[in-house]
Amino acid sequence: VGFLIENVKVPEKERLLETKSSEAMLRYSCKDCGSPVYAHSLMPDYAFRDIPITSLPRDDDGNIIHYDKLKPTMHIFYGTRLVDVKDDLPKFSEFPGSAMIQ
Repeated sequence: VGFLIENVKVPEKERLLETKSSEAMLRYSCKDCGSPVYAHSLMPDYAFRDIPITSLPRDDDGNIIHYDKLKPTMHIFYGTRLVDVKDDLPKFSEFPGSAMIQ
C-alpha cells in the first residue's frame, strides 16, 4: 500500500538493509531476517512509501488497526496482491500511471 511519505514513520535505518531495486525505488529490509519493511519512491511526481499490507497490525476481525489514521493514497502492484482490499483508492497494476485494476 502506498502512503504519503510524511504519514509513514520508519524504523532506525541502521537496522535496515537498503537496496536500490530500480531507478524508481529504494527498498528496505530487516538486516537480521531479510523481511521487507518498506520501499521509498524516487519518482519526483510520486513521492510515497510502500508498505506490505500484510505487515500492518490487525484486530481480531482482520481489520487494519488505526486504518483511518494511515490515510493511504493508492495501491501499487495490485495485480500481484496477496489479499484483496475493498476500498475506493486507485489500484494500479504496477507503478502509478500504469493500468488501473477495478
